[in-house]
Amino acid sequence: MRSVASALRGGVEWGNGFTQFPEDFSVQEADENTGRVEVTVTDTTSKDVLECYAGSSVQAQAFAINALLNPRINTVVYHVSVHRNDQGELQKSQLFGFLKPGGDATPIFTFTFSKTQSSDGVNITMVITGANDTIQKELRDQIATSFTPVRVLGGIVGGDSSTKKNTTTGTTGNTGTTNTTGTSDSSSSTK
Repeated sequence: MRSVASALRGGVEWGNGFTQFPEDFSVQEADENTGRVEVTVTDTTSKDVLECYAGSSVQAQAFAINALLNPRINTVVYHVSVHRNDQGELQKSQLFGFLKPGGDATPIFTFTFSKTQSSDGVNITMVITGANDTIQKELRDQIATSFTPVRVLGGIVGGDSSTKKNTTTGTTGNTGTTNTTGTSDSSSSTK
Protein backbone atom coordinates (compact mmCIF):
# COMPACT_ATOMS: atom_id res chain seq x y z
CA MET A 1 0.00 0.00 0.00
CA ARG A 2 2.85 2.37 0.73
CA SER A 3 4.28 2.10 -2.78
CA VAL A 4 0.85 2.79 -4.31
CA ALA A 5 0.32 5.83 -2.07
CA SER A 6 3.85 6.97 -2.87
CA ALA A 7 3.15 6.73 -6.62
CA LEU A 8 -0.05 8.76 -6.25
CA ARG A 9 1.69 11.33 -4.08
CA GLY A 10 4.82 11.71 -6.21
CA GLY A 11 3.63 10.82 -9.71
CA VAL A 12 4.85 8.22 -12.18
CA GLU A 13 6.88 8.22 -15.37
CA TRP A 14 4.67 8.12 -18.43
CA GLY A 15 5.60 8.67 -22.06
CA ASN A 16 8.30 11.31 -22.32
CA GLY A 17 7.47 12.85 -18.99
CA PHE A 18 5.92 12.53 -15.61
CA THR A 19 2.24 12.24 -14.68
CA GLN A 20 0.99 13.80 -11.46
CA PHE A 21 -2.20 12.78 -9.69
CA PRO A 22 -4.80 14.71 -7.72
CA GLU A 23 -3.68 15.72 -4.25
CA ASP A 24 -6.72 14.12 -2.61
CA PHE A 25 -6.65 10.33 -2.91
CA SER A 26 -7.23 7.14 -0.96
CA VAL A 27 -6.05 3.57 -1.48
CA GLN A 28 -8.79 0.98 -0.97
CA GLU A 29 -6.68 -2.05 -1.88
CA ALA A 30 -3.15 -2.82 -2.99
CA ASP A 31 -2.54 -6.54 -2.59
CA GLU A 32 -0.22 -8.76 -4.59
CA ASN A 33 -2.02 -11.82 -3.16
CA THR A 34 -5.32 -10.83 -4.77
CA GLY A 35 -3.61 -9.18 -7.75
CA ARG A 36 -5.69 -6.06 -7.30
CA VAL A 37 -5.06 -2.34 -6.83
CA GLU A 38 -7.98 0.02 -6.20
CA VAL A 39 -7.71 3.76 -5.58
CA THR A 40 -9.96 6.81 -5.52
CA VAL A 41 -8.83 10.30 -6.49
CA THR A 42 -10.75 13.57 -6.21
CA ASP A 43 -10.27 16.01 -9.08
CA THR A 44 -10.33 19.62 -7.85
CA THR A 45 -8.60 21.25 -10.84
CA SER A 46 -10.90 20.57 -13.81
CA LYS A 47 -13.33 23.27 -14.93
CA ASP A 48 -15.78 20.89 -16.62
CA VAL A 49 -16.60 17.23 -17.25
CA LEU A 50 -14.61 17.06 -20.50
CA GLU A 51 -11.47 18.40 -18.84
CA CYS A 52 -11.98 15.97 -15.95
CA TYR A 53 -12.42 13.04 -18.35
CA ALA A 54 -9.41 13.97 -20.49
CA GLY A 55 -7.06 14.45 -17.54
CA SER A 56 -8.36 11.49 -15.56
CA SER A 57 -8.05 9.08 -18.48
CA VAL A 58 -4.36 9.96 -18.91
CA GLN A 59 -3.75 9.70 -15.17
CA ALA A 60 -5.61 6.38 -14.94
CA GLN A 61 -3.64 4.89 -17.83
CA ALA A 62 -0.30 6.03 -16.46
CA PHE A 63 -1.10 4.69 -13.00
CA ALA A 64 -2.58 1.40 -14.23
CA ILE A 65 0.13 0.51 -16.73
CA ASN A 66 2.82 1.20 -14.15
CA ALA A 67 0.98 -1.00 -11.62
CA LEU A 68 0.32 -3.74 -14.18
CA LEU A 69 4.05 -3.99 -14.91
CA ASN A 70 4.16 -5.87 -11.61
CA PRO A 71 3.65 -9.53 -12.63
CA ARG A 72 1.52 -10.12 -9.50
CA ILE A 73 -1.02 -7.38 -10.32
CA ASN A 74 -3.75 -8.14 -12.86
CA THR A 75 -6.50 -5.60 -12.05
CA VAL A 76 -6.34 -1.87 -11.39
CA VAL A 77 -9.43 0.17 -10.52
CA TYR A 78 -9.09 3.97 -10.65
CA HIS A 79 -12.15 5.83 -9.31
CA VAL A 80 -12.51 9.57 -9.97
CA SER A 81 -14.69 11.82 -7.81
CA VAL A 82 -15.52 15.53 -8.08
CA HIS A 83 -17.21 18.25 -6.06
CA ARG A 84 -20.25 19.97 -7.62
CA ASN A 85 -22.00 23.20 -6.68
CA ASP A 86 -25.79 23.63 -6.39
CA GLN A 87 -26.07 24.14 -10.16
CA GLY A 88 -24.23 20.87 -10.84
CA GLU A 89 -21.04 22.54 -12.09
CA LEU A 90 -17.68 21.13 -11.09
CA GLN A 91 -16.02 23.00 -8.23
CA LYS A 92 -12.33 23.79 -8.38
CA SER A 93 -9.83 24.53 -5.66
CA GLN A 94 -9.17 28.24 -5.12
CA LEU A 95 -6.11 30.25 -4.04
CA PHE A 96 -3.55 28.01 -5.77
CA GLY A 97 -5.10 24.87 -4.31
CA PHE A 98 -5.11 25.98 -0.69
CA LEU A 99 -8.89 26.44 -0.49
CA LYS A 100 -10.58 23.12 -1.31
CA PRO A 101 -14.18 22.81 -2.52
CA GLY A 102 -16.73 22.09 0.18
CA GLY A 103 -19.26 19.30 0.46
CA ASP A 104 -19.01 15.64 -0.34
CA ALA A 105 -17.16 14.37 -3.37
CA THR A 106 -19.31 12.30 -5.73
CA PRO A 107 -18.08 9.62 -8.15
CA ILE A 108 -17.96 10.59 -11.82
CA PHE A 109 -15.85 7.95 -13.65
CA THR A 110 -14.26 4.59 -12.90
CA PHE A 111 -11.47 3.23 -15.08
CA THR A 112 -10.87 -0.52 -14.71
CA PHE A 113 -7.83 -2.14 -16.29
CA SER A 114 -7.52 -5.93 -16.52
CA LYS A 115 -4.40 -7.81 -17.59
CA THR A 116 -4.48 -11.30 -19.08
CA GLN A 117 -1.57 -13.32 -20.36
CA SER A 118 -1.63 -15.86 -23.14
CA SER A 119 0.78 -17.49 -25.54
CA ASP A 120 0.33 -14.39 -27.75
CA GLY A 121 1.53 -12.05 -24.99
CA VAL A 122 -0.09 -9.66 -22.56
CA ASN A 123 -3.50 -8.11 -23.19
CA ILE A 124 -4.69 -5.10 -21.20
CA THR A 125 -8.37 -4.19 -21.34
CA MET A 126 -9.74 -0.86 -20.14
CA VAL A 127 -13.41 -0.36 -19.23
CA ILE A 128 -14.86 3.04 -18.30
CA THR A 129 -17.98 3.07 -16.13
CA GLY A 130 -19.93 5.52 -14.03
CA ALA A 131 -20.86 8.06 -16.67
CA ASN A 132 -24.63 8.32 -16.20
CA ASP A 133 -26.95 9.97 -18.75
CA THR A 134 -26.32 13.47 -17.36
CA ILE A 135 -22.53 13.07 -17.51
CA GLN A 136 -22.74 11.62 -21.03
CA LYS A 137 -24.82 14.61 -22.16
CA GLU A 138 -22.32 17.03 -20.60
CA LEU A 139 -19.49 15.27 -22.44
CA ARG A 140 -21.35 15.33 -25.78
CA ASP A 141 -22.20 19.02 -25.38
CA GLN A 142 -18.63 19.93 -24.44
CA ILE A 143 -17.06 17.83 -27.19
CA ALA A 144 -19.40 19.11 -29.92
CA THR A 145 -17.90 22.58 -30.27
CA SER A 146 -17.75 24.57 -33.48
CA PHE A 147 -14.36 22.97 -34.21
CA THR A 148 -15.43 19.31 -34.14
CA PRO A 149 -15.87 17.48 -37.46
CA VAL A 150 -19.60 16.96 -36.82
CA ARG A 151 -20.25 20.70 -36.51
CA VAL A 152 -17.88 21.67 -39.33
CA LEU A 153 -19.39 19.14 -41.74
CA GLY A 154 -22.88 20.09 -40.63
CA GLY A 155 -22.13 23.69 -41.54
CA ILE A 156 -20.84 22.67 -44.96
CA VAL A 157 -23.65 20.26 -45.84
CA GLY A 158 -26.65 22.13 -44.46
CA GLY A 159 -27.88 25.70 -44.60
CA ASP A 160 -27.27 28.45 -47.16
CA SER A 161 -23.94 28.14 -48.88
CA SER A 162 -22.11 29.54 -51.81
CA THR A 163 -18.81 27.70 -51.92
CA LYS A 164 -15.98 26.47 -54.05
CA LYS A 165 -15.53 22.75 -53.65
CA ASN A 166 -12.19 21.05 -54.04
CA THR A 167 -12.42 17.46 -55.21
CA THR A 168 -9.76 14.82 -55.23
CA THR A 169 -10.02 11.37 -56.75
CA GLY A 170 -7.36 8.74 -56.81
CA THR A 171 -6.76 5.21 -58.01
CA THR A 172 -3.98 2.86 -57.15
CA GLY A 173 -2.99 0.02 -59.41
CA ASN A 174 0.03 -2.12 -60.14
CA THR A 175 1.46 0.62 -62.31
CA GLY A 176 1.30 3.41 -59.77
CA THR A 177 -1.03 6.05 -58.40
CA THR A 178 -3.13 8.53 -60.35
CA ASN A 179 -4.57 11.58 -58.63
CA THR A 180 -6.85 14.22 -60.09
CA THR A 181 -7.62 17.45 -58.26
CA GLY A 182 -10.18 19.94 -59.45
CA THR A 183 -12.07 23.02 -58.35
CA SER A 184 -15.67 23.74 -59.18
CA ASP A 185 -17.83 26.74 -58.47
CA SER A 186 -21.19 25.90 -57.03
CA SER A 187 -23.94 27.91 -55.56
CA SER A 188 -26.71 26.28 -53.66
CA SER A 189 -29.51 27.47 -51.53
CA THR A 190 -31.35 25.19 -49.16
CA LYS A 191 -34.46 26.40 -47.39
